[in-house]
Amino acid sequence: MPAVYTLGHGHLEVFIYADSVAMARDIAKMDTLTVTPPGTPSPWGGTPVLVRSGNLAAVLIPGNSSQIERLTLALTAGAPQPGSPR
Repeated sequence: MPAVYTLGHGHLEVFIYADSVAMARDIAKMDTLTVTPPGTPSPWGGTPVLVRSGNLAAVLIPGNSSQIERLTLALTAGAPQPGSPR
Protein backbone atom coordinates (compact mmCIF):
# COMPACT_ATOMS: atom_id res chain seq x y z
CA MET A 1 0.00 0.00 0.00
CA PRO A 2 1.49 3.36 -0.93
CA ALA A 3 1.70 6.49 1.15
CA VAL A 4 -0.20 9.17 -0.79
CA TYR A 5 0.57 12.89 -0.65
CA THR A 6 -1.09 15.88 -2.32
CA LEU A 7 1.37 18.13 -4.13
CA GLY A 8 -0.27 21.21 -5.58
CA HIS A 9 -2.77 19.97 -8.18
CA GLY A 10 -1.20 16.51 -8.37
CA HIS A 11 -0.39 13.73 -6.02
CA LEU A 12 2.52 11.52 -5.09
CA GLU A 13 2.31 7.82 -4.31
CA VAL A 14 5.33 6.42 -2.45
CA PHE A 15 6.05 2.69 -2.26
CA ILE A 16 8.70 1.51 0.20
CA TYR A 17 10.02 -2.02 -0.25
CA ALA A 18 11.92 -4.31 2.11
CA ASP A 19 14.99 -3.90 -0.11
CA SER A 20 16.11 -2.65 -3.51
CA VAL A 21 15.94 -6.16 -5.00
CA ALA A 22 12.21 -6.42 -4.24
CA MET A 23 11.63 -2.97 -5.71
CA ALA A 24 13.62 -3.79 -8.86
CA ARG A 25 11.65 -7.04 -9.29
CA ASP A 26 8.32 -5.13 -9.29
CA ILE A 27 9.62 -2.36 -11.57
CA ALA A 28 10.94 -4.95 -14.06
CA LYS A 29 7.33 -6.09 -14.60
CA MET A 30 6.18 -2.58 -15.59
CA ASP A 31 6.19 -0.29 -18.57
CA THR A 32 8.11 2.54 -16.90
CA LEU A 33 6.61 5.18 -19.21
CA THR A 34 3.03 4.42 -18.13
CA VAL A 35 3.97 2.91 -14.74
CA THR A 36 1.63 -0.02 -15.37
CA PRO A 37 2.03 -3.62 -16.47
CA PRO A 38 2.51 -3.74 -20.29
CA GLY A 39 -0.79 -3.44 -22.15
CA THR A 40 -2.71 -2.22 -19.11
CA PRO A 41 -4.65 1.07 -19.32
CA SER A 42 -3.21 3.80 -17.12
CA PRO A 43 -5.12 4.32 -13.85
CA TRP A 44 -3.24 7.53 -13.12
CA GLY A 45 -5.42 10.16 -14.82
CA GLY A 46 -2.38 12.00 -16.15
CA THR A 47 1.16 11.36 -17.28
CA PRO A 48 3.00 9.64 -14.42
CA VAL A 49 6.63 10.20 -13.52
CA LEU A 50 8.41 7.27 -11.86
CA VAL A 51 11.31 8.03 -9.50
CA ARG A 52 13.40 5.21 -8.01
CA SER A 53 15.99 5.35 -5.26
CA GLY A 54 17.26 2.38 -3.28
CA ASN A 55 14.19 0.57 -1.93
CA LEU A 56 11.77 3.41 -2.75
CA ALA A 57 9.61 3.92 -5.83
CA ALA A 58 7.48 7.03 -6.18
CA VAL A 59 4.90 8.01 -8.81
CA LEU A 60 4.08 11.68 -9.33
CA ILE A 61 0.84 12.48 -11.19
CA PRO A 62 0.59 14.96 -12.95
CA GLY A 63 3.70 16.95 -12.25
CA ASN A 64 4.91 20.21 -13.66
CA SER A 65 8.58 20.45 -14.58
CA SER A 66 9.54 22.21 -11.31
CA GLN A 67 7.79 19.59 -9.17
CA ILE A 68 9.38 16.76 -11.14
CA GLU A 69 12.87 18.24 -10.80
CA ARG A 70 12.50 18.98 -7.08
CA LEU A 71 11.02 15.57 -6.31
CA THR A 72 13.70 13.74 -8.27
CA LEU A 73 16.49 15.67 -6.55
CA ALA A 74 14.97 15.17 -3.10
CA LEU A 75 14.38 11.43 -3.48
CA THR A 76 17.63 10.54 -5.18
CA ALA A 77 19.94 12.66 -2.98
CA GLY A 78 20.19 9.94 -0.34
CA ALA A 79 20.55 10.19 3.38
CA PRO A 80 22.84 12.83 4.90
CA GLN A 81 26.40 11.59 5.14
CA PRO A 82 28.43 11.71 8.37
CA GLY A 83 30.14 15.07 8.69
CA SER A 84 27.94 16.80 6.12
CA PRO A 85 26.38 20.15 7.04
CA ARG A 86 22.84 18.84 6.34
